[in-house]
Amino acid sequence: IDNIEMRPSALSILFPVMEGKVTEIFMQSVTFPEPDVVECNEIVATSIRLNHALEKLTWIGDDLIPSGVQADLLIESVIKNQAIKTAVLDSCFGQNGANGCRAL
Repeated sequence: IDNIEMRPSALSILFPVMEGKVTEIFMQSVTFPEPDVVECNEIVATSIRLNHALEKLTWIGDDLIPSGVQADLLIESVIKNQAIKTAVLDSCFGQNGANGCRAL
């Protein structure tokens, strides 16, 4: 998913359909509408946690995760899904220069 604005209505259809089928998720330059950021992050994090076919997650840029609570939700989802072998989280935590290693 690259260079697109995603709304909760689209995410709530797209991500559950991918569960159990998609082995790699790549998100770059994806934006969520300001009033829906928390809901969008919750949909994505839930799907990441439940998709046991997912082996690689790449989420790059645009500071999509605005708070520590939302960052914790994403990190917990990645940790709980033991099928994930590779997670790349770069510049998505709403803090200049914060990446997945720093969040973990």
